[in-house]
Amino acid sequence: MSHVPRNVESPCHRCGANGHWVRACRTPRHLADLYQASLKNRKVEINYIDHAPPATDGSSEIPHQLNKTHLDVSDFVTERGNETYESELE
Repeated sequence: MSHVPRNVESPCHRCGANGHWVRACRTPRHLADLYQASLKNRKVEINYIDHAPPATDGSSEIPHQLNKTHLDVSDFVTERGNETYESELE
C-alpha cells in the first residue's frame, strides 16, 4: 500500500490556520466559533480609535469637542475598477 502525501498547507476548516487539520486543531472553541462567525458575516466593519490626553485640572469630564466622530462619505465607499460599492448603513 503506497503512502499518499497529505497537503498540510491547506487551512484548517475549524480555525483557518495552516499546518494542521480539524482533527488536530488545538484552538479553543470560543476562538474557533469567532472565526466561523467571521466567515459568515463579511460586511464592512469600521474601527475607530482616539486618544484624549488626561485632564490637567483633575476633572473626569470629556470635553464636547472630543465626543465627535469625523467621517466622510469616502469612508463608506469602496471603488474597485469601474464599479463602486456602497456599504449598507441603516
